[in-house]
Amino acid sequence: MKLSIRDDSKNYTCTVVKLPVKQKVEGLDKLVKVTVFGNDVLTKKDADENLLYLFFPAECSISETYLSHNNEFRDSTFNKDKSQKGYFESNGRVKAIKFKGVISTGYLAPLNTIKNDLSIKGVDFTKLKEGDEFTDIDGYNVCKKYKVVHSHATAGQTKESRYNKKLKRFNKLVANQFRFHVDTSQLAKNLHMFHPEDIIVITDKWHGTSAVFSNLLVNKELTWKEKVAKWLGLDIVSTYYDNLYSSRSVIKNQYINKEATAGFYNEDIWKVVDDEVKSKIEPGISLYGEIVGYLPSGKHIQKGYDYGCETKNIPDLPKEGEVVKGSEIRPIAQHKFVVYRITYTKPDGNVIEFSWQQIKDYCKKYELEHVKELYFGVMDPQFYREVGIPLFGDTNFLREKLQEHWFNTLCETYLEENCKWCVNKVPAEGIVVRRDGLETYSAYKLKAKRFLERETKMLDKGEENIEDEGAATDNL
Repeated sequence: MKLSIRDDSKNYTCTVVKLPVKQKVEGLDKLVKVTVFGNDVLTKKDADENLLYLFFPAECSISETYLSHNNEFRDSTFNKDKSQKGYFESNGRVKAIKFKGVISTGYLAPLNTIKNDLSIKGVDFTKLKEGDEFTDIDGYNVCKKYKVVHSHATAGQTKESRYNKKLKRFNKLVANQFRFHVDTSQLAKNLHMFHPEDIIVITDKWHGTSAVFSNLLVNKELTWKEKVAKWLGLDIVSTYYDNLYSSRSVIKNQYINKEATAGFYNEDIWKVVDDEVKSKIEPGISLYGEIVGYLPSGKHIQKGYDYGCETKNIPDLPKEGEVVKGSEIRPIAQHKFVVYRITYTKPDGNVIEFSWQQIKDYCKKYELEHVKELYFGVMDPQFYREVGIPLFGDTNFLREKLQEHWFNTLCETYLEENCKWCVNKVPAEGIVVRRDGLETYSAYKLKAKRFLERETKMLDKGEENIEDEGAATDNL
């Protein structure tokens, strides 16, 4: 039995867990609260503590066959037993919902509920064990990240791809130079990665769109004379340092296009920011960060999250010598780019990771803004003394107790408040905790339950998510 995780759903996996401690909820007689990886979930009061369970996080989409076999669809026509009704809509989405004061950010079901589903492929579900994590089993999909699909994005993508086929393009990319930012895993599932002596950085997590701006080695488009000289064995310089920029998953200027036009997308906020910061990027440097605030049109990058940016309409002033009968109105919209990671890529492709202090120093030198620092230093020993745990306990029990206490302290200290950087009253997204000074990037996210609840409501309304929209398009 092969368990696998889809690249686009690494934080939306199904995990096999033991039933956590049941917690009574005021006003509920048949349901209790359990906490799984920091997620509160309502489950049946009589749930058997001796069984294993499947945990699905909020905003994942569970497979149609699983829900159908377990009669979990609200529309009974989708269920195997047409007389039974559940709570899931046809998209199979797990929602973050507040009920009786509890914000439930996941779904819990006994492990044996997967038996009928997997029997279609002849998979023995009894081989699953605690800690197993997956989106697919033997190629059969169990769950994946939920995405809103917009018809206009699909249509635009088709038009773009047809246009691209007609272009004479030169690929600038040199192998092992450009790298996208890694997916940030959930802190609750990675507490074992932290040790009391670690230097850590806790920063505010801002809700915007990811971007990478680099000055890296790229291929030079050779003239025919240079091509001949190279063929004859002469030493021809074929690379040089140049600007590359990207969204979360698409390099926007990968190609040199001889016949390129302005493109099909009017809201290329990545190009706007690239024009602002590319002069501040030294050779070999890549800036990773978040763009927040407003698009040039005046639309929010993420609805409600202004981060102190302003937008307003002003009259369009006529150019010199131009006669204008009436004034046009155009939007003035602000945005911010905040850096959360910097790397240096050597000519041979090896990467050096900047420490947090180096990031702050680089940003200060070039007048760039970095993410807000909440804590920087050794993991606070006071967290451990409060519960009477030795600082360097040897047993798994002591380590787990320490990690649990530290995690709960982080939640109580930094989560569930309104965003203090936004004028609008919106819940803060959460925090990112980074292990500093390592050769490779090691950071983990912790989102607030109030933020997840709001995110669910936005998706219910069909609000576009610029991150998912950007991943589906490819600017020239």
